[in-house]
Amino acid sequence: MNRWKDWYDQGKRDYERALIDVQYRYYEWACFTLQQSAEKVIKALGLARGLTLWGHSLTEMLKWIEQETGIEVPAAILDRARRLDLYYISSF
Repeated sequence: MNRWKDWYDQGKRDYERALIDVQYRYYEWACFTLQQSAEKVIKALGLARGLTLWGHSLTEMLKWIEQETGIEVPAAILDRARRLDLYYISSF
């Protein structure tokens, strides 16, 4: 069973959580939660296209999707992915 929709729905919920974090000025959590949201939505896209994506780098997953499916990822999205990757990597 392909669970892309489960990943997508969880990504949307994580995004909503990030908005709450911003509202309460928990900015470090908002950054982390936004990265998690994007990661789940990107993995959902991969699953919807028949790819199983591993890892946490948004940039690498988007490049893999682009390479394997031919879906063009706009430069602005890749730039934002690189920024969010910094928050995940720096959380360790």
